[in-house]
Amino acid sequence: MNYTDIDSMNTLFNTAKRFMLSKDNVNVKILLDNLEKDIDYFTLLNGDKWYIFKPISEKGACILGAGTQWCTAWGQYSTNPEYKERSNHFKTHNNQGPLYIIINKEDNSDKYQFHFESKQFKNEYDNEIDKQKFIETNKEIKKFYFPSLFGLEGDFEKQFEKIILLNNKDISELITKIYGYENKLVAAILSKDEDEVLSCYKTNDNEDTFLHSEIDDLDENKIVFISELSDDMEGVKDELETLRNQEYNASDNVYRNVHDMSDDEDFFDDLCEKIFKEYFDNNFNTEISEIIGKISFEKFKDRYYDEFRKDEKIIKSIKEVISDSSVEDYTQKCREEINKITKYIDFEYNSTKSFRKSNKYNITISIPYLLKFILNEEIDEISNTSTFIDEYMTYYQIFPSYDTYIYVSYNTEDVDYKNRTISNSVDSFFEEIYDKINIIPLTPEQEKERKDKLNMYNNIVKKYFNTDMTYHNKNLSIGINDFNEQNLLVNVSIHFNKTHKVYRGDISIEQLINYITHEDLFD
Repeated sequence: MNYTDIDSMNTLFNTAKRFMLSKDNVNVKILLDNLEKDIDYFTLLNGDKWYIFKPISEKGACILGAGTQWCTAWGQYSTNPEYKERSNHFKTHNNQGPLYIIINKEDNSDKYQFHFESKQFKNEYDNEIDKQKFIETNKEIKKFYFPSLFGLEGDFEKQFEKIILLNNKDISELITKIYGYENKLVAAILSKDEDEVLSCYKTNDNEDTFLHSEIDDLDENKIVFISELSDDMEGVKDELETLRNQEYNASDNVYRNVHDMSDDEDFFDDLCEKIFKEYFDNNFNTEISEIIGKISFEKFKDRYYDEFRKDEKIIKSIKEVISDSSVEDYTQKCREEINKITKYIDFEYNSTKSFRKSNKYNITISIPYLLKFILNEEIDEISNTSTFIDEYMTYYQIFPSYDTYIYVSYNTEDVDYKNRTISNSVDSFFEEIYDKINIIPLTPEQEKERKDKLNMYNNIVKKYFNTDMTYHNKNLSIGINDFNEQNLLVNVSIHFNKTHKVYRGDISIEQLINYITHEDLFD
């Protein structure tokens, strides 16, 4: 901003705020001064020692993440110049679930970012922290996430979804406070002891329980059962495979869809006109005026747009940019659909346990969701793994949809003349156009005369004509439509005020000067 643009104390204050942002300045008050509350962020906790913010825009994530190495603090709003050219990942994470930025009030550089859906708990250096130790040593944050542990009211489901932060003792206490009773199966799962879990299987002398009671893994986040698949599990497994294939082939899918679009579709009309106008605005005072002279946009469009719109290289460059921009969105849609299922359950073929007449799968289930299901349904033993998992899926409304195709939507935000791919093709188009303009060799005397006339024209335009290439006096109005530099003819529209006659056509530079400077030459 130029200092002459500062016309008020409010403008000065806002300008100063922006300059105070830097990669080293992490003062919370300054950061918040550069954001809009409830538009860029929510304040979730303003405690004695800690702030907890929820960014709700890319700008909010960037500025609140000042001084960190988080990927959500990269991009155009980054306070670190080194990160401005990197792609910001706020949208990707936020679509899966909210981000929590935790800032120490005593030392604003002491920052943490939690994202439960991706199980990332990072310090300012983007390193994973010991989350359970962090929560245990910071009671204020623990109370925020788990109010029930402190005898306060809180959303049970939200607390359950975050129990990854707690140790087993706290989890057991939380469950007791919420549900008011102890559950044998829950206790076995929390013990992380596979034998304890297997002891909760109901024995049936007429059934080979071993086939229904194998566990491959058990940790703080998940439990992996080994079982055959029911029809519903088979359908959900197939749906996940289809979605993952689409994600894996995202680039091919998007490029094929975009490049199969007909070049004649109306879809490209607005984009081509936009780019054409941007080229004119960017080059009016350089390439255009230097080669073909001062010319109105309407005349420039009449002369070149039809050929521009049909140029295959330009259309191809537009498709490439749309493809590149759309792949990320398409991939994100695939991931969102995958995450809707895998946050509860996932499947992997177990070749070791499978045999000719029995295909076994590792069925991975999220422990927080599993515990909620067990407690709400008051289940304390398992009679059959497959049935138990079917009931779990029913509880969370996980059924095969049989419609898993993710449709490509076209992102055109990056389609403009500033994009290098597009500007290269557009510049190449006009270079060919300009190369076709034949310049007849002139003698030195003719060259000097030509330059003198061009200078006369440019001076008269600069002195008398507005930015829209019009001039008015009490006798007439002149609009310059085009200037043919080869013939040194000016295409004009002249309105004579007294007679109301209108002339449209070419005149010489000398005639133009006469109309401007001699008021007796009206008509």
